[in-house]
Amino acid sequence: MLAAMPEGYKTIFLLSVIEEYSHKEIENFWASRPKLPRSQLFRAIKWIKKNIFEESNLINYGLL
Repeated sequence: MLAAMPEGYKTIFLLSVIEEYSHKEIENFWASRPKLPRSQLFRAIKWIKKNIFEESNLINYGLL
């Protein structure tokens, strides 16, 4: 599922969730756009939830 995730979402998701960087640390990487990481992380989580829900529906209906 991560391979299909948009690159910007994936980068922030990996830094935050997998690498466990704080929001402040991630914001320092994007000094020119400090609010970008928070919005990207929110969108990444929303994207994951949507795709998990769609995939589980496909499995439930025997389509996957």
